[in-house]
Amino acid sequence: MILFNVLLISFYLHASLARNLDGLNGTELVFTFLVHRHGDRTPVQEYLYLSDKPELLQKITEPLGYGQLTDLGKRRAYELGKFIRNRYSDYLSPKYNQSEIYIRSTDSTRAKMTVLVAMAAVYRPDGHGWIEDINWVPVPYTTVPLRYDFLMGFNCPRFDEYKKKLLTTYIPEMAKYNDVLDRLSSVLKNDIRSTPVKIFYAYDLFISQTHMGIPVEPSIEKMMPDIKEAADKAFDILFANDTLLPLKAGLLLNEFFEVSASAVAGEPTQKVRIYSAHDNNVYAFEAISKAIPRQGVPPYAGLFALELRRVVKTGRYVVLPIYVKSPGEQVQYLEIKGCGGPLCDLKKFYDITSPYLLDVDEWKKRCNYDENATFNSEGFD
Repeated sequence: MILFNVLLISFYLHASLARNLDGLNGTELVFTFLVHRHGDRTPVQEYLYLSDKPELLQKITEPLGYGQLTDLGKRRAYELGKFIRNRYSDYLSPKYNQSEIYIRSTDSTRAKMTVLVAMAAVYRPDGHGWIEDINWVPVPYTTVPLRYDFLMGFNCPRFDEYKKKLLTTYIPEMAKYNDVLDRLSSVLKNDIRSTPVKIFYAYDLFISQTHMGIPVEPSIEKMMPDIKEAADKAFDILFANDTLLPLKAGLLLNEFFEVSASAVAGEPTQKVRIYSAHDNNVYAFEAISKAIPRQGVPPYAGLFALELRRVVKTGRYVVLPIYVKSPGEQVQYLEIKGCGGPLCDLKKFYDITSPYLLDVDEWKKRCNYDENATFNSEGFD
């Protein structure tokens, strides 16, 4: 009976995917606006104390430094690049052409390294590169010093104050996870029950730790599904609050609409736009786009993209939200809440999301932006 139900669910999933694919056959890509998380990294130093093996983890981290891309992260980044090449091969020449692709990264070494490796997979010289013994082609990207990178929202004092408050107080919405918080606090001998949102940072650290070859102890491993569920909720509280969501992703969504306006007006538009960033950027962009169902904490190299497409028969412009949990996994066609299907009319999408849009001046005002503040580009998630 269980096998029958699994097969039945599988049938409906494939049937649903087939219908979604059929709906894309009558459209052509205008451009994709793709935000991805960096590859696997060493832990962020601030939350090392949440490890069950902090001394061992610190020792194995020292050769690379905290928050840095690992070799596994580089391999995953390369798979990300292969996905980009495979999905958008009709719009990218074999050799890099600036008119076809725009690449931007946060000012974080792991995000910059990720996109460098990904582009090595997008533009493979296959033995016919610019020099005989180097099978690699340099591909440029844009980055902005953190102090002036308003697009990704890491330099917003008001958001940071809100986040700090959430990390140091009790959140009623986390009450349903009291059991796992109790159990994890007991194992770690570190009370996180009074600050339940920190369970996301524990989960993030466990993932980083295990990917570096240090398994968590069996009692934590057994709890991981519950920890993941609680971490997803904590992440949603941190980065999808309707009041402060515009401060995190309002400028990014506004850039999508600015590029859309240029494309609809017939102006030249790069068909592939890549933003190398962090889990909270991917999630906030997904949340501000009102994409459903919500996908939880983005894994390493996970991505969310808005594809602007044109219906060939009518000329109508539609938005398709896609999500890829990890390179190599199946593309998920999400929906925009209120649109009733994977393809959402561009104007309707604007009407749904426009309350969250900001320009830079309004963003600075709401953020209490301080150009002289101190920021740490390696402390991102």
